Amino acid sequence: MKNKKCYCGKFLYWTAVMIFGVLSTVFGIWILNHPAISYIGIAYYICFMLIIFGAYQMVKAFDNQEKYRWGMKFFLGIIYILIGFILMGNIIWAEEILPYILGFMLMYEGLEYVAISSVKQENGTAIRGWFWYFLFGLLTVIFAFLIIFHPLFGFLNVVVWTGMAFIATGLSALISFLFPRR
Repeated sequence: MKNKKCYCGKFLYWTAVMIFGVLSTVFGIWILNHPAISYIGIAYYICFMLIIFGAYQMVKAFDNQEKYRWGMKFFLGIIYILIGFILMGNIIWAEEILPYILGFMLMYEGLEYVAISSVKQENGTAIRGWFWYFLFGLLTVIFAFLIIFHPLFGFLNVVVWTGMAFIATGLSALISFLFPRR
């Protein structure tokens, strides 16, 4: 008696990959074609993600209490959650200050990468890759300043990059569907 392999699971998986790829690509194109409506959706999404990220920061702070600056991470978690709930309650505010929130979050992340690069070259023994942390941290800080001081630039970037991210995700899923690994 021969073993029969069930291809049902693989078929469902690849069908799901194809559907996800098509929907993501179409949604990305829709975002680029309807920037005002999609900006409202992105504002809701960012509010929700601020709440989730704040909860994550608080859990991370409790998990690393013996490390330096755990109180700062806990405090930032509380701030993120409060901002998320306040903005969720008044979405007009969220739409107006979304570029600033994005800009300051990117500035914080960029400065953190610059700090990581300086730690990687501490004591005169540079660890490989420190320059890339510094370069991308510096570029992120510059990008954050552009968003903060030119809110229209921030508005356009939020919409364009979100749409492009959905299109790229969808196309990569479709490529994965069309050219599966063996």
